[in-house]
Amino acid sequence: PVIDEGRNNFAAMTPVLTVDQDIAERFLRPVTVRLPWVWRQPAGEAGETTLGAVETVVLHHNREEGWTIFQTDTQEEDDCVVFQTDHFHSFFVTKVRAACQNVVQLWES
Repeated sequence: PVIDEGRNNFAAMTPVLTVDQDIAERFLRPVTVRLPWVWRQPAGEAGETTLGAVETVVLHHNREEGWTIFQTDTQEEDDCVVFQTDHFHSFFVTKVRAACQNVVQLWES
């Protein structure tokens, strides 16, 4: 992150995945998305971030609402995060400080 507020709240980030469709349709079955972590806060000696407790949040962007939190279960692996969706637009995953009040506003800044 290029701003202090981002560095003080984000612990890890994936790239933004954008898959655009002409027609907004739901898939017949959910698909699995695997996004690599491309940036992480340096970990302390115990492997913890300096931010304390963090949570993994999936953000979703669509034309009508902009960025919103996408409710889904995530599974984390060493180098990536995995989740399922029944549609595509843009997705971004971050590990954010649990006390962060508005991750969407922070991401948009």
